[in-house]
Amino acid sequence: MQSSSPIADRATVRRFLALAALFSATAFAYPDASPWGSANPAADETCSSCHYDYDPVRDSAAVEIIGLPETASLGNTYEIGVRIASVEAAVSGFQLLATVGAFAANDETLEAVGTAVRSTRTATNDGAVEWTFSWQTPERMDEAVKMYLAVSASNNDQSPFGGTIHYRRFVVPVATP
Repeated sequence: MQSSSPIADRATVRRFLALAALFSATAFAYPDASPWGSANPAADETCSSCHYDYDPVRDSAAVEIIGLPETASLGNTYEIGVRIASVEAAVSGFQLLATVGAFAANDETLEAVGTAVRSTRTATNDGAVEWTFSWQTPERMDEAVKMYLAVSASNNDQSPFGGTIHYRRFVVPVATP
């Protein structure tokens, strides 16, 4: 029986460790939440940059913003939320970006910074998942508000595989006084 060389075994181990590091770095690149700005599908780095197993669903009917006004009044605060429904997934997470206004997180599973809000922990998907938070419009707006929503629907294996990103864009006109 021929034994392998210790040098060859070390090279094999090094190759294996390099590949493992590459995949684990991808899988755990953002363990706390997605990078800010990744909900806009036109951005350089998007949610589907890391969750690339399936093609993203553009203008997905499975995701919605609940409580979003038909027109936004200046200086108002709205209790709104994100909902994903009818998607076969073990867990979900989201990020929402707005062109103006300010979001406020209502619980410890969300994080808000100015015009962006995101989930910081995945939520178990039992057919539908909802997150609620506040959105305050500014005192002055010159044009309609654009919101970019990205929701992940994942199998919860902590990897870039087995998940689909759902994108949807919303436009809210400004109410004229």
